[in-house]
Amino acid sequence: MKIGYGNKRPEGGRVERYECGSSSGSCPKPITITAARIEEHVASQMLSAVGHLDVVVERRVARDTVGLVDVEQALAETTRAMNEPGADIPALAQQAATLAERRDQLAAQPRETVTEQVSTGRNYRETWESEDDVHGRRALVRSLLTDQITVRPGQRGRTGIDPARLSIPWRWEVDPAADYLAGQFD
Repeated sequence: MKIGYGNKRPEGGRVERYECGSSSGSCPKPITITAARIEEHVASQMLSAVGHLDVVVERRVARDTVGLVDVEQALAETTRAMNEPGADIPALAQQAATLAERRDQLAAQPRETVTEQVSTGRNYRETWESEDDVHGRRALVRSLLTDQITVRPGQRGRTGIDPARLSIPWRWEVDPAADYLAGQFD
């Protein structure tokens, strides 16, 4: 469906609507629904279901080669030990050379890239309420959908939202054990 405008408001401006015309061939008959009403309904469903849950985002990070951090720490400790009074400099220098060689070997290995699930520190309700941009709010809703929302034809002249007209493919209904929600539902 595309966003269109119709019906002038008494105070001016136009009412934003989602529309699908039959002339495009994608809808069997014309369908329109007021954007504000459907968005309020979808937001209400989303917030009642997951509003209390943490927002989790995926982040791709390069992991250090296993052991590299340990070798670098040991090398730094060995270097500090060389400055201690009475230090066995030849033995510590040999140990430092061995550690430096091992560090170089590990650093030359390719780094593994992994995807992590990271909490943003806010729940869905806090994120929704802090987002003052309609595009940001729509993106938050889209992140919880597996597909587009389907709107079926309704009764002409009816006001309000008839939930039976809507098919909302929420992720938690399709895959309740999804990583980003794992362990958050009671």
